[in-house]
Amino acid sequence: MDKAARSQNYYIVMSVVCMIVGIVLLFLPNMTMALLGSISGIGLLVTGITHIVIYFTKDHLASILHMDLTVGVVCGALGAFILMHADFVELAIPFAIGIILLIGSMTKLQYSLDMKRMGLTVWKVILCFSLLMLILGIVFIYNPFVEKVLVYMIAVSLMLDGILNIVCILLISHRLKKIARGQAVMPYDRKNVFHAEAAPGAQSPAPSPESGIIDAQEDELKPPAKY
Repeated sequence: MDKAARSQNYYIVMSVVCMIVGIVLLFLPNMTMALLGSISGIGLLVTGITHIVIYFTKDHLASILHMDLTVGVVCGALGAFILMHADFVELAIPFAIGIILLIGSMTKLQYSLDMKRMGLTVWKVILCFSLLMLILGIVFIYNPFVEKVLVYMIAVSLMLDGILNIVCILLISHRLKKIARGQAVMPYDRKNVFHAEAAPGAQSPAPSPESGIIDAQEDELKPPAKY
């Protein structure tokens, strides 16, 4: 599997995780920010311990250039910090969600521009959603919500971000495969211009100097006309 495919699968998995977290929050309206912070802290702590165990148990040659130990220590320390400082979590989670939405909005903006270059008409819809996510990210950073409304907003935002990521990745991947197979072309591809000029009804190209020399030589070889 090449790097592009691995990167695509990674983003799809992360998008599915965001959707699952959003659905769980949506169907648990009584969840408080403190409980959400505790769950996040436990998840980070388990992730950190898992990466540390993987680093010390797998082959040493296989662990070269891998970041399992670093990721494990950082995630474990962050999870422990969140569990020991519940008051900090209530302030940090909305800010963190806002940063995630801002990054997601920039990603959707890039997706929309790529879709425009590929000739996909849906790029305008993705552009509108990227602007919406930008506004939501700014609102989350200022956090004007009460606690229960904040949980609902986090749930909807995570689901929206995950769904848009999957849709954009699948559309772009499908379009790239069609271009690779020759079933579609880029709107501004030079080959399109060449084929358009060679099509029936197109203007004939201007005669080159070489053709004029050949015509002059043929005229000299012709016998003089008799009057």
